[in-house]
Amino acid sequence: HDAVGVAFRVLSADLAFRPTWWMHFGGRVSFDAVALAVPEARAFIDITALRVLPISLDYSFQQTSLLLPKTSVLAAFGGGAWHELGAETRVQLPGSLALTLRGAGQVFEKNALGGRGTARLQWTPGLDGRWLILGEVSRAWVPPSGFTQARVAARWKALKELSFSADAAVYFYDTPIRNTRASATGIASVEYRVAKWVSATLSGTMMTTPYATFEAQGLARIVMELDPVSAGGGI
Repeated sequence: HDAVGVAFRVLSADLAFRPTWWMHFGGRVSFDAVALAVPEARAFIDITALRVLPISLDYSFQQTSLLLPKTSVLAAFGGGAWHELGAETRVQLPGSLALTLRGAGQVFEKNALGGRGTARLQWTPGLDGRWLILGEVSRAWVPPSGFTQARVAARWKALKELSFSADAAVYFYDTPIRNTRASATGIASVEYRVAKWVSATLSGTMMTTPYATFEAQGLARIVMELDPVSAGGGI
């Protein structure tokens, strides 16, 4: 509910099925009983018959304007509906390296075409798995423009309960936004696991964007995991 009355009345259903050890598929669909429309839907299939080259295929639909309260000023910028069909694979390389490749094509309202792709190289040196280092390059095309992203990140598990992480990314825009062609973001955080199902995080963020010459933020967060989270299909 919001100030006007009922904002959402949504019914959702999830399905996951594993007919054999090398195939897992499922999906999710939501229906807004107030707007009488589908705000989001998703389907996926994971195929691991070739262990050295697992493949994931997925389809998603989103009507983002239905995911925002009607009284929110952001509802006016919710954007149109879009469909996406994507594929992803992960290849294990020598030297504790792993390469993840993902590509997806998108169809927006009025049949405008878009797409995005990502190449991520991940390195986990040592046998204890305390270090995780990754580099990533992404490209997105959202009509009428697009952007390229370069990212580096690292995570160090100092103790069983304590870990540190840093993440930096640079974005290059095809079309200048407020006369700005690039922006950058840096994040550093420390996480302490208080108990098996409770963790506390303290992080800081610095960024420069087309809308702010310099911006700094701090965040303190406590997370309680009341239910196990399944990674199947990324739902």
